[in-house]
Amino acid sequence: MQAKGLVKFFTIALAVVCIYQLSFSVKGWMIEKQAKQYVENLNIQGENADQVNAKKRKAHQNYLDSLANEKVYNLLIKNYTYDQVRDNQLNLGLDLQGGMSVILQVSVEDLIKNMAASNANDPVVKDAIERAKEKELQGQNDFVSLFFESLFEIEPNLQLSSLFANRNNQGLIEPDYDNAQIEQIIHSEANDAIDRTYQILKSRVDQFGVASPYIAKLATSNRIIVELPGVDNPIRARKLLQATAKLEFWETYLVGEVYDDFVAADKAYATILKLKHEGDQSDESLITDTVLNNVVQVDSVTAAIASDTLSDTGSTDFSNFNQNDTAQGNNFDNTTAETNTPLLDLLHLNDPNAGIYGPVTGAVESKDTALVNRILKMPEVHANFREDLKLLWGAKADPNTGLYQLYAIKTNPVDNHAPLEGDVVTDARQSYDQLGRPNILLNMNSEGATEWERLTGANIKGFVAIALDNKVQSSPQVQSKISGGSTEISGNFEVKEAQDLANILKTGKLPAQAKIVQESQVGPTLGAASVRAGVISLVSGMLLVLLFMIFYYSNSGLVADLALVLNIFFIFGILASLGATLTLPGIAGIVLTIGMSVDANVIIFERIREEIMRGKGLKLALIDGYKNSYSAIIDANVTTLITAGILFYFGMGPVLGFATVLIIGIFSSVFTAVLVTRLVFGWMIRKDINVKYGNKLTLNTFKNTHFPFLKKRKIAYIGSSIVIILGLISFATKGFDLGVDFKGGRSYEINFEQAVKTIDVRQALTIAFEQAPVVKEVSFSNTLKITTAYKIAESSTHTDSLVEHKLYEGLLPYLPDGTTFAHFDQNNKLSYDKVEPTIADDIKRTSITATIFALLGIFLYILLRFRRWQYSIGAIAALAHDVLVILAVFSIFSGLLPFSMEIDEAFIAAILTVIGYSINDTVVVFDRVREYLAEHHKEGSVMNSIDLSINSTLSRTLITSLTTLFVLLVLFVFGGDVIRGFTFAILLGVIVGTYSSIFIATPLMADLSKGKLERAAAKLKRKK
Repeated sequence: MQAKGLVKFFTIALAVVCIYQLSFSVKGWMIEKQAKQYVENLNIQGENADQVNAKKRKAHQNYLDSLANEKVYNLLIKNYTYDQVRDNQLNLGLDLQGGMSVILQVSVEDLIKNMAASNANDPVVKDAIERAKEKELQGQNDFVSLFFESLFEIEPNLQLSSLFANRNNQGLIEPDYDNAQIEQIIHSEANDAIDRTYQILKSRVDQFGVASPYIAKLATSNRIIVELPGVDNPIRARKLLQATAKLEFWETYLVGEVYDDFVAADKAYATILKLKHEGDQSDESLITDTVLNNVVQVDSVTAAIASDTLSDTGSTDFSNFNQNDTAQGNNFDNTTAETNTPLLDLLHLNDPNAGIYGPVTGAVESKDTALVNRILKMPEVHANFREDLKLLWGAKADPNTGLYQLYAIKTNPVDNHAPLEGDVVTDARQSYDQLGRPNILLNMNSEGATEWERLTGANIKGFVAIALDNKVQSSPQVQSKISGGSTEISGNFEVKEAQDLANILKTGKLPAQAKIVQESQVGPTLGAASVRAGVISLVSGMLLVLLFMIFYYSNSGLVADLALVLNIFFIFGILASLGATLTLPGIAGIVLTIGMSVDANVIIFERIREEIMRGKGLKLALIDGYKNSYSAIIDANVTTLITAGILFYFGMGPVLGFATVLIIGIFSSVFTAVLVTRLVFGWMIRKDINVKYGNKLTLNTFKNTHFPFLKKRKIAYIGSSIVIILGLISFATKGFDLGVDFKGGRSYEINFEQAVKTIDVRQALTIAFEQAPVVKEVSFSNTLKITTAYKIAESSTHTDSLVEHKLYEGLLPYLPDGTTFAHFDQNNKLSYDKVEPTIADDIKRTSITATIFALLGIFLYILLRFRRWQYSIGAIAALAHDVLVILAVFSIFSGLLPFSMEIDEAFIAAILTVIGYSINDTVVVFDRVREYLAEHHKEGSVMNSIDLSINSTLSRTLITSLTTLFVLLVLFVFGGDVIRGFTFAILLGVIVGTYSSIFIATPLMADLSKGKLERAAAKLKRKK
């Protein structure tokens, strides 16, 4: 073997690097164990189990935080802190440790509206935006291009400068710019907005306080993925990620100054109700979709305390930031028609004549906020308010009344900008006031300091409203002018809330709104169970394969086992070195890699056996066996690499983890199974060790098989056709059990202490959700999977919490007495997935695209390698057969088998994996066909040569399939409910793929090219 020294060097170097990198994981796990032991020794007590668990989690985190900057690991060459150890250890995915994963979509639509300023209300602009949204759902192009396309469809001769050359874009877009220039500028601004949003979110996530967070921009889209391992407060995480952080300081009107406006608006509304009751006009005709700039701007409302004071110290009472109250919309209340002042009564309008002073105009109950919004949006009502008045709700309910207050904000009608905004803030940090209460200290730049001094000076004894994301957080009264650009925000904060708000203000506002369109949560209980299941399945599967290889190949099986163990070690080490994440599907990828590694050795060993049977000595047989195996090994691994690469490019989250492991496994398998084993065999021969490739029981297995596969092909064609036809009938009549990935919605896995009936749970939740959810058993345990589309189209940041509370309320009869929402969220809710309809459509398109690219890539590679389209057609037909058979089984048996058979993103990953495995089988047979067409042509017809090729590779085909089935069966049984459906698809694919490579791909290739193969074989023979 040439380059033995180089192989030795790389093997040793790679082993050293892996040992070094994995040592951090070992040390990290030891420290985690110490932290758990520390918490147990504290003997923490509380009023209930929820309180005890919360205290334990906090104590555990505090212990680890205390070690963050402590030197905990001495590697002689360097001492590492715990933070450095944690950064270098192998990352576990959310499905293995629990946590939260979200995909945020940057609203380019908002950016366009902001750049259009007042022209955003132009009917042409509105229509173009709506058309662009519809086109975007079809995946035609990016939003900006679709917007301009739609704009010119409506107004072909439109000059973009008339829309965008405004004060907002001064210095960026000039009136004399042509359309092409403006399009390019807005495209650039949109891309920059996505980049800036990513950077701001990255800063927020880095300060969130979780270990090894992950954030990345998704290729060719305006979406950003964020993974937060170990998060136990998803509401707080959503707030942090979705807050636009648009901080504004506003002048205000006193209630006495706008009182007459409300009185006039009230009369207009009373007239509307009167006409409605008289039947002259319908309520629906009066409600328009027009949202004017100076109308209430809310999606969920809360209220703030208005009795704050602002002194020279800059003390501001800032209300609780981390609230999740959600306002519910009402229909028009007919009872208001019974009073002469319906709006005033609904608002509890403050009367200045009664001595009420301040910017709060009135207050309502939570359930009435949406009703007030609808009333104030009516043109007939809105027309009574002055042009520079904007009404904003507060950020929390008044603790004294429980009502939500409405503030009168004084605006500049020219551009509607606040006099002072958050971009002047240079620093924000959490601190404590003189009474030890958490607060936030703000510092402004010189421009902000000057404007803050002017604003406070001009409003002495008046009020300044401080708003964040269009919700008034506080409206302090100014006692004196404040100079220096510093102020203090204090109030009823929890420390974490103050830290989050300071973090948001410090990193700055997002250039465009970022909305969560996909979310997944995995509870720590399910994560721990997944780790156990993954370890058991991996170890058990490996042991079965190791024992089988020794049994079947004797001491050469030991060499293969050495290569296999080294391969797994290298995979873990490389994953840790790259900072990659190991997920449960990633463990499935390792299991599949085990089969691939064994496959390479089986191909080599079977070739060596053939060479020995031809009378060659052991050394020569070894050399020729390896040489004649390279072609099949390379072809098999390249085709699998094509599908793995496509998975890596298109996949996200767990699918991406699976693809990463698979790619690493392919390279590692080839290196260990081919180069390292060759090195070991060379050493054994030099040491005169008797190398055996079998025993009495196995040495002659499949030796003299002469099964007429091609003669049976018509039976196979008919059998496969029947299964596929039954599948097509099932597709049309029954369809598929689509997961939320493909249809949108929310999906929860809920664990119960005792068995519950799905029909009872469905009926209870139908009342709670006002629509029937899908409820099904996940396994034989007391676990149900509940899927609902309730409020999935609503974009409020609080909708997720609302739906979860509805779920909790509906399930209360089936939970133990006294179960709190917090206990339910932490213990009963094992996992949660949310996919909005827009991203569900994208996932469908991406899945189809990935499958097409995989098939196309394989077709071209087979064509390149075998130089005949008949080989490519045979291979693609077999792959299509495999996919259709798997789909047929998943359609026909959905709901009949005791595990999930959902068609989701993970299922597509399984399909692509099956494609890679099946083509692996096929090309090994094709490679032998190409070889035998020349070597055995004289022994009979081409059909006989092809039959001989299939028979000669039968041992390799069956042994590889058998070893792969070993590990997949173990994974299916012990791998847990999370990936059981995924594993079943691959398991089925291995069986079907083995069958199709023998009975579909090769026979079809032969049928398509009988005459050509005869001529090609004769030509090859003449060359030899």
